[in-house]
Formats: sequence, structure tokens, C-alpha cells
Amino acid sequence: MINYYKCCHDNNIDIDKIKIIGLWIIVYSNDYKMYLIKKCSKCNLNDLYSYFDGIGFDSYIKLINICGECELYPFYEEINIDNYGKAKEMILSLVDLHKKSYSFIDFDNEMKSNFYNYYKEKIEQVMNYYLKLQDDIEEMDFIAPPYYLLLNNVSKFYKLLHIAYDKLNYINNLEIIRIREVLLVGDLSLNNFLYGKDKSFISFDNCEKDYIIFDLVSFYKENYCNFDCISLIDIYNSHIHLSDVEFNFFILLIAIPNILKFNKSNFDNTILVRKEINYVDKTLKYILEKDKENQKTN
Repeated sequence: MINYYKCCHDNNIDIDKIKIIGLWIIVYSNDYKMYLIKKCSKCNLNDLYSYFDGIGFDSYIKLINICGECELYPFYEEINIDNYGKAKEMILSLVDLHKKSYSFIDFDNEMKSNFYNYYKEKIEQVMNYYLKLQDDIEEMDFIAPPYYLLLNNVSKFYKLLHIAYDKLNYINNLEIIRIREVLLVGDLSLNNFLYGKDKSFISFDNCEKDYIIFDLVSFYKENYCNFDCISLIDIYNSHIHLSDVEFNFFILLIAIPNILKFNKSNFDNTILVRKEINYVDKTLKYILEKDKENQKTN
């Protein structure tokens, strides 16, 4: 538990009230200021701030002080806006970060081979899991509702996985593979973004340099059913202009469904299966529409 009282006392903050959001504590002081107290970051903040200063990125809240095992930050009230509006502002801040932090990775033959083998194994792992699960279900004397629901829809999972495999082969057959590497936020969620008098990412605990599409993939997988995620991806791409290989890599990754584990009640497992079917349906529709658009363009 974060000792917010000691942190406030050591920094001469008179507490009026507090609000707990997950692992974070928001403190409202008697002088009408707000503060965020969270556990110490995993990354070196001095190095991170120097990096941000060097690239001219300022959409972050800057540390006030370290209080033992926790950190104190300034905070402020958010603008009253719907989730889509906030997500749009977050995507635009992500665009700013990615534009300012990118460098190119040109694949040599070894990188190309490692890339292909790594994602081929991931696709095959998911495919083999569902093929075996289907066999097991078909041998059951009584098929429980979640298994029955999956059995009636598992062909869509295979179709999506075949698309992932096709995209992987497409990338592998390119003579030149060049993908941008950027600083990833690592937690691209509305809870990790503050939209008020400024626009700021709150935590960079999971930030790292890696392929440009990884933030976008995690955002899509977490939010595909929450709001119009597709239009937000289009907004991102209208600024970033993903290359052919980068966009196909994005499609490859979202075309790999999650592995479902049936370790809860039939009711909960049915909801879990229904949620994954919704993901597969929406993703299939999105990919097929994008393919049609590309065919018209070409």
C-alpha cells in the first residue's frame, strides 16, 4: 500500500481528500491543488526526461519528488469529454511521440528469417490449439454452452489465422523490409492519459523502443468494442502514414486471436467466448474492407 500520508507530509501538502484509481492515489490539497502518487517507475526518469527534451516531446507529467518507494506528480482536473473524444486526443499525442522518436530498421537476411520464424510459430501455436480443442469438443458426450458456441464459430478463427499467415508470407517475400522503431508508451489506455489544461501520458513504466505498430495493436485489441476504434486508427495513419510493410504487419498481429482458457464457470466461459467471437467478427470485417479498398486503389 502506498504511504500517501507520509509523502504528503514530507512535501508540505495538506490533504483535503483522496481518490484511489487502481494503483494510483489522487490527492486534493487544502490549497485547491491536485497531486498523483504512484509507485516508483521501472524506468530511469532522468534519462527519459532528457530523451523527451531532446526530441521536443512534452505530453507527460513531470516528477515533483520521490518519497521512499513512491513518486509525487502534479495533477489536474480533466475536461468533461466522452471516451471517444479523449481517445482521439490520446492518439494525437501518440502521433506526436512516434513522429519525434522514430528511426528505421532495415532487415538483413538473418533478421528477416528470425521475424518469419517467430510469427509463424505464434500463428501455428494458436491454430494448433484450436484444432486440438475442436477435436476434443467433438468427442464430448455432452457439449457445454461455451464449447458449443466456439464449435459453431471456430471456422472464423481459422479464416483469421489464414489471413495472418498470408500477411506474414507477403512480408517475407518482399525484397526490402524496412520498419520504423519508435518509443512505445507501452500502456496506451484512457486510464494512462490525462486530458485537461494539458494533454499528458501519466506513466511510462512499460515504455520501450520497438516496432511502430505495437502501441496501435494493443490499443485495437483492448478497445475494438468500446468505441469507434477503426476511425481512430485511420486518424493515426493519416498523420503517420504507415508503409505497406508496417500496415501489413499491423494486420498480421490483429489477425491472431487470443487463446481461450476454459477455467471458469460455464456462464463466464460463454461470455469469454462470445467476446472473442465479436473480436474475430469485427477484425475480419475490418481486414476484408481494407483489402477491398486496396484492390480499388491498385
